[in-house]
Amino acid sequence: MEFDFKETVFQYKDMIYRIAYTGCGNTYDADDVVQDVFMSLYLEKSNFESEEHLKAWLIRVTVNRVKSHLRSFHIRKRASIEDYIGYDNTCDNVDEKLMFRQIREAVTALPYNYRIVVILYYYCGYSCSEIAGFLKINEPTVRTRLKRARERLKKQLKEDIFDE
Repeated sequence: MEFDFKETVFQYKDMIYRIAYTGCGNTYDADDVVQDVFMSLYLEKSNFESEEHLKAWLIRVTVNRVKSHLRSFHIRKRASIEDYIGYDNTCDNVDEKLMFRQIREAVTALPYNYRIVVILYYYCGYSCSEIAGFLKINEPTVRTRLKRARERLKKQLKEDIFDE
């Protein structure tokens, strides 16, 4: 299958950015990951079998780039400026901003294995079988990680609500 690079970037940039942002936790690192993913696509010499193969390849490369990014020394030893600013411009309602910020922080605080399945399932809308294919793990493992992530999120968000 031949693909138009510009069209592919336009079609998948939002999905790749959401995965990268949720994995990295801030916009600057997410931008770097997205750029790396699309540079890899641009340099990729193999043909893709179908649109689904291309999409799966993009997700897999994004997940791997996020993992590599999170393992790097300078990332593990720094604090995000967004943690200090606490600014979220996704909505106008103050209560909604607080709620979305709490959810984002709770998801970001999850261990990577739980966080990535939550991102792909809830933010990107993929099924458990699709996620299993992207991450090269068994489908029951995906379901277990989702269940455990939900339990952790529920506990964390309850604690956040009662702390206020």
